Order: sequence, then structure tokens, then C-alpha cells
Amino acid sequence: MDDDDMDALVVVTDAFLQQGKELREVRREIFDILVEETWRTAMRCRHYWTVQYLHSPSGTAWMMLYRYGSKLKFLNATSLTRSASHQLLHRFAEFYTFAHPNYRGRPAKFRYHHQILGLVLSFYVG
Repeated sequence: MDDDDMDALVVVTDAFLQQGKELREVRREIFDILVEETWRTAMRCRHYWTVQYLHSPSGTAWMMLYRYGSKLKFLNATSLTRSASHQLLHRFAEFYTFAHPNYRGRPAKFRYHHQILGLVLSFYVG
């Protein structure tokens, strides 16, 4: 190979590598645009659960723990002893009121203050 052929080969190789680099950048930009558009679409969609997908409150893990759980299991789940939990529940009940059942709209799923407090504690402890 003479020098002219070698120079041409270097120029072609450089152009080929530059094209590959630019192609990767364009693909990355397209991927970012698609991810952003998918995110926007997902945020515009309404995701909700209907009541039929929710468990009955009387059969939840919290109700089983509250009714039948040992002191140690209760302490592990809430980081509170039962007596401390009852003190907190007594104080909590003063600030949380349930809607009267005669009000229009969807009926409340929770009927007891300890269910609401258990939900709050699960987010606090978890």
C-alpha cells in the first residue's frame, strides 16, 4: 500500500468512527425523549384501586396483630408496647374523628381509631 491509500484508509476509518459516535449520541437522545414521554404519559394517567381490590379491614394483618398478636410481635411491628400504644391511641382519638355514616359519598373503610393509627405507624416504622 502506498501513502495515498493509507491516508485514504485513515480518513475513511476516522469518518466511520465519528459516524458511530454521533449515531450513539442520537440514539441516546431518542431514548431519553422516549423515557421522558413515557413518564409524562404515566403521570397523566389515573391509577386507582376500586374497593373490590381492597381487603376487608377486619381481615388485615394489622387487625390480626392488634387482636391476637403477642407482645413481642406488636413491639416489632410498631416499636411500641401495647400500653404505650393504648396511651398514644387515646391521645390520637381526640384529634381524629370519623364521618357520620349518614353523610353522602363513599363509606369509610376504617371503623376504629387503632386501624388509622396502625396505618400511620406502619409508615413511620417501615
